[in-house]
Amino acid sequence: MKHFWINTDNNLKRRNFMTEQFKKYNIENYRISAITPKDFDNVLEQKRPLTCKHPGCTSCEYEYGCLSSHIKAMKECLKYDDPYYVIIEDDIYLPFKIDYDNLIKSYSNNFDIIQLLILYNNTIDTLRNHFINTGNLFIKWQYLLPSTGMYIISKQGAQKMVDLYVNKNNKYDFSQSKCQNVADVLIYSSIPTIATTLPYCYPNVDMGSEIHPDHLEAHKNAVDSIKNTINIIKNYPFVN
Repeated sequence: MKHFWINTDNNLKRRNFMTEQFKKYNIENYRISAITPKDFDNVLEQKRPLTCKHPGCTSCEYEYGCLSSHIKAMKECLKYDDPYYVIIEDDIYLPFKIDYDNLIKSYSNNFDIIQLLILYNNTIDTLRNHFINTGNLFIKWQYLLPSTGMYIISKQGAQKMVDLYVNKNNKYDFSQSKCQNVADVLIYSSIPTIATTLPYCYPNVDMGSEIHPDHLEAHKNAVDSIKNTINIIKNYPFVN
């Protein structure tokens, strides 16, 4: 499955990190040059001052950059004829090679996105126990199951998102958004989204955070929960 990965032009460390992983697993991949605040005058319909509508947020411009970059990746998906794609951020570690085709086939209802990473340690533990007790690998996404670190998106889902958030002037336009303009909330609220109850990746916290350095400690706790989950679940579904 094609992987579209978002990376700022000046972050060679992350670029090399991702390139090595794709080479290891022989994954077809396409780098998406991330949109940053310096690009806004040319690509973003909203004008400064920007607000993502998240209470107390002090990094709204970076939230818009992240969100716009994900829509840019979806636009790139539409150049190809595959039914599904993976969109992934450039700090994500892949602990296994995923059998995407059978993972997708195992869910019988309609969806446009499968979220493969939830980045909150208490929720990770709760969902792991849910999987152990029920065998259910999927739940409907709800506010707030955070992270756009890695997800599968259908081609029709990518088209819906582009139709919603790219205007007739070919600019990213979130003026009609009815929710917070942050990547996970807006993307997963906009089209039918499910989440896996087991994590399929985790962030490499050694890469730091370009948007929320203040979240790193929480991310470390989440990564610990993910690693623990991987150790506990002996027959991890749909991995090689």
